[in-house]
Amino acid sequence: MNVKEKSIVTIGPSTALITFGNVLVSIEESKSFSLDFPYEPSQSILSVDFGDASSFVQGAFPTYLASPLSTHEGNHIVIVTVKDLLRSPSQYMSSFQIQVQKSPA
Repeated sequence: MNVKEKSIVTIGPSTALITFGNVLVSIEESKSFSLDFPYEPSQSILSVDFGDASSFVQGAFPTYLASPLSTHEGNHIVIVTVKDLLRSPSQYMSSFQIQVQKSPA
């Protein structure tokens, strides 16, 4: 899943804010998906905290691979810290959820 497709919100005529708002990434257990984070010239992602999802997410910024198992079923919150070169305060946090669902029998 390319997170960028759902994560750029235009604020003004030429500025954008990286936000993940209500993005819910849903995947079935025992399947893999790619998380590709966005690039904005005026902003940089400082950190990605996968929390308990770090047990099934591997990789390095900007691309990660999630491979959950049945033991990972449920919702997992991911917190992203962004530095903005054009705004004050220049740092903010956003989040989204990874939802691991049981595979159909």
